[in-house]
Order: sequence, then structure tokens, then C-alpha cells
Amino acid sequence: MKEDVRLVELTRKAVGEDWVITCDGNKAGLSWESTPGVPWDFTRAVETAKEYQRMKVYWLEEPLPRYDFDGLAELNRLIDMRIAGGEANRGLHEFRWLLEKGCFDIVQREIMLLGPNLLRKIAILAESMNKLCIPHVGDMRLGTICDLHLIATWPNSPCIEIFNEVPVGDYTYPFSIFEDPPVLDKQGFFKVPQGRRLGMTIKKEFLSEGVPAFSV
Repeated sequence: MKEDVRLVELTRKAVGEDWVITCDGNKAGLSWESTPGVPWDFTRAVETAKEYQRMKVYWLEEPLPRYDFDGLAELNRLIDMRIAGGEANRGLHEFRWLLEKGCFDIVQREIMLLGPNLLRKIAILAESMNKLCIPHVGDMRLGTICDLHLIATWPNSPCIEIFNEVPVGDYTYPFSIFEDPPVLDKQGFFKVPQGRRLGMTIKKEFLSEGVPAFSV
């Protein structure tokens, strides 16, 4: 826990007080068998959340397993900082349960699991309960482009999650399959692609031989 707290302390010192920091517990480490680390129990989740809250972290994502609705709800009652999650939850019923129980302040549904139609219903459900709906990262290709279109129509979706882990995981790498891909401006905004369907065209070299570039 000292290492986790120290990491955020150093980050906060580097970026200043007005920079938004978010942290991810990855479902308490219980579902990542290949990832070393210490699984969190409820006490560890509460103690860590209190430290992150002290450093003005904007949200703590999935500090407990996705199915621990009672634990997540109790944690959220104890902590003022936003609790986020939902990337692995399935079906409208699960999101209704976790929202009614008060598990999350921010639901992060995953388009690659649920599809756009269900995501729209979840966003409306969250809005009706005065909760935010910020999509999980998708696939950083077509799924993320679809998310970009969706959140542009939702008042309770203030941002979109992307991978930008430079120098190895620059967000431009997966977007390079597109002609004229979206680019972040200096303020951190994407322009929503225009045109038919999702407004994107896949480059010929990323298609099977003999298949022309096509729009999606």
C-alpha cells in the first residue's frame, strides 16, 4: 500500500493540484492471475481510497471484484471520492443492480462486450440516477470511435478513456489503421468524425488482398 500511495504522491507533486488523477484497482487484483500483486480485501480498499481521497484523486476504479455489490456499496458510502467501475459487468440488469445499490458514482461500460444499443440504455439509466457514464477504453480502434460518437450525445459523459502510454503505447498507433484518424488537440479534445456511419475509412494495407479501402 505504501508503494501505491507513494506513486500517487509523486504524480500529484509532478503535475500540480489542478491536474485530474484517476486510479484503477483492477477489480482488487482477483481476476488477473498473471499479474503479480497483493489482492485487496475490503479493509485494504477503504484504507487506500482514504489516502487517494486525501490527494484529491478524481476517482478510484474497481477497488473490489465486480460482483461484490454489497462491498462496493458500503465502500462508496464511506468514501467521498468517486468510485467507478463496470467494464466487466454484463447486461442491463447488472448495471441496474449496482446503480440501485449505490456501488458506483461513475459507470464504465465496455462497448466491446455490450454493443452500442445496450450502452445507450445504460447511459440513460445512469442519468436517471444522477450518475456519470464514462466508457471503458474499448479497442482503441472502431470500438473507441463508436464510443466517441455515443458520448457526444450524452450529457452525463464528460470524457472518454483512451490508452496513451508513451513511448510504447501511444494512442496514435492503433488509430493508424484509419485514413485521417482522430487527433487530440492541445486542450485534450477529439473532434467527432464526420461522414457516413462512423465517419472513418480503413487503409487498404490493413485489409485482405484485393479488398478496397472502405468506410465504416
